[in-house]
Amino acid sequence: MNPLSRCALLVVLCAGFAAHAFGATVLVANDGLDSDTCGTAKDPCRSIGKAITRANDGDSIVVGPGRYGELNNDGAFGGAGEEPNAAGGMIVVDKGVKIQSLLGATLTVIDARGLVDTAVSITGSGASFGGPKRGFTVTGATGTAISANGAGITVSSNLALTNNATGYVIAGSGATVFGNIALGNEIGFNVSATDSVVRGNIAWVNSLVGFSVSGTGDVFDRNLATGNGNSGFNFSVAGDGGQFLGNAAIANGSNGVALTGDGFTIRDTTAIGNDDNGLGFSDPNAAPSGGNLFGNLGCGLRNASNGAVTTSKIYFGSPTGPGTDDPADRVCDIGASTTNTDKFAIKGVKPKVKTLF
Repeated sequence: MNPLSRCALLVVLCAGFAAHAFGATVLVANDGLDSDTCGTAKDPCRSIGKAITRANDGDSIVVGPGRYGELNNDGAFGGAGEEPNAAGGMIVVDKGVKIQSLLGATLTVIDARGLVDTAVSITGSGASFGGPKRGFTVTGATGTAISANGAGITVSSNLALTNNATGYVIAGSGATVFGNIALGNEIGFNVSATDSVVRGNIAWVNSLVGFSVSGTGDVFDRNLATGNGNSGFNFSVAGDGGQFLGNAAIANGSNGVALTGDGFTIRDTTAIGNDDNGLGFSDPNAAPSGGNLFGNLGCGLRNASNGAVTTSKIYFGSPTGPGTDDPADRVCDIGASTTNTDKFAIKGVKPKVKTLF
């Protein structure tokens, strides 16, 4: 192991022992070797899968920079140091462990080329994968890049890049999903989890939907869907729609935001330049407020609730409010719906999302 790698790993190891809440620390590096004793600074494991077998619930796994998964470009798994690619996923996180990269997603790549199944499958209750400046790039999977299905799982600051199916599949309950990017997949985020928090994520130029959601009771806060081939946000829920706060949908190929179901709280939505409607909803109690709805080719606001809805503080692209003349976006009432927009905003507000550049 070169001196730089050894120094960095020793620092992480000492920090891990100091943080008793996370138990022991198991180390992984590109200049390590898998063995029944690997995981120390002097003897790191080569694969994340081997480190998981060496870890116990409550432990931390710290992964050095480089490539993991498919290592020799032959499109197959089973070579020395490659991930196990067992039933259920290439890497299966079936323990309550904390897995982070040492130097972040741009320097730490999980290569799933040739993989039909899920690249990273997280099932251990309380497990976490990634973290601020400690995530992973997961690329090349024919299936899903990162799947979380359990209780209290955290997925943070990862990049799902050009996988053929879905970037992130989030199921189970009590998940925390924040700061992730889904770029160039088929679907960015597929969320069926309940009572979870999805915050500050970006779905960018995925071929279909940015965020496809069927879970109930979730908080969606300050997420961004931009340039996706179909809708930015597509919700279809049977019960408590949850909170939709400060999200933005920009230049998507269909609707910016489509919320089907009841129980939604809708605040500070920005939907600009989408090929169909900006914000559509079917909940008569939603009362959307705040944000920007303009530049959309369909309706700025589409009310399909069959009820009377009052909106407030929404900017429709013109200081005179919604209308049929540019630059204003119009309000469309479907069926028996009626919308009172008298308290419209006369100027736009800054979206609450964070951008990359």
